[in-house]
Amino acid sequence: MRKIAIIENSPGLGSYFKRFLDARGAEIRTYRCWPGQALLLRKFHVYIITGDFYNITEGLKDRHKRIVEMLERLKEEKVFGSCFGHQLIAWWRCGRIERRKERLLGYERIEIKDEHPALCGGSSFYALNTNQDEATSRAKGFSL
Repeated sequence: MRKIAIIENSPGLGSYFKRFLDARGAEIRTYRCWPGQALLLRKFHVYIITGDFYNITEGLKDRHKRIVEMLERLKEEKVFGSCFGHQLIAWWRCGRIERRKERLLGYERIEIKDEHPALCGGSSFYALNTNQDEATSRAKGFSL
């Protein structure tokens, strides 16, 4: 059984992953970053960083800086970033984050190019996208 940590950036955003992974038998622990909950109390097989109702281009809040510190400790671990989480990881690894010309709003089918341990064998899912920012260059070591 995979042990998965969900790092939730804003209220309720980890629930999408929890439902998806519960159906696949994963053991899940959600850490609510937004009210200041401590991060990473134990070792997990994979870490998921959720979206946020905030944007990278507006600057990092203290809670985001704590996630970046956590990423420094997880350099060799498997991490999956969704939306803001993806952008934060890209920013940390020297990717470029820019404001989109047109806001992306709506449900989209996400197709996974390579198997990722965070998805427990899932190859696609639907996600609500409300993006204002986007990673415009791939950071070193990233896969699609």
